[in-house]
Amino acid sequence: MIQIGDIKIYVFNDAETWVDPGGAYGLVPRVLWSQYMQPDDRHLIPSSTHNLLIQTGGKNIIVDTGFGNMLGEEFQKRYKMTYSDGTHKGLASLGISADDIDMVINTHLHADHSTGNHRLTADGETVLAFPNAEYVTQRREYEDACKPNERTRATYLLQNYVPLVESGQMRLLDGDTEIVAGIT
Repeated sequence: MIQIGDIKIYVFNDAETWVDPGGAYGLVPRVLWSQYMQPDDRHLIPSSTHNLLIQTGGKNIIVDTGFGNMLGEEFQKRYKMTYSDGTHKGLASLGISADDIDMVINTHLHADHSTGNHRLTADGETVLAFPNAEYVTQRREYEDACKPNERTRATYLLQNYVPLVESGQMRLLDGDTEIVAGIT
């Protein structure tokens, strides 16, 4: 836990996967990044998906939701996922339930940041991961995410956020906005 004044921040490792290094390193030449990390036989590198719990002003705020428990066996196998649903496990370790979350901030809407907006129940039903929370994201990000192109269609998954906006549970922000005292 990190504390800054009255703000407490907890970091949760939501998932461990293996991903294409292009996502992490972009245009950085392999000769540079491979000094620090070697890809596996499929040319993938390990990746952790971290999310935050911020507690301030009596509010519980989740920053990004990771993959949660929404990924099927095929995806988990393809990405050699060895750990998942860490945000909910982390919350439970603090005695906090999904119902206790007041707000979810999606910094952006890539799948590794927003698939955990929903959860699969034991019956296989899709439900809202944090049913009492207001979800927020930037309007321009939402507009881009709703029109994925050939480069972004694999990471922008409409089912992660469109239903939230349509139901009124996700508020779209226009630029810098103080959403809770001390959190912009």
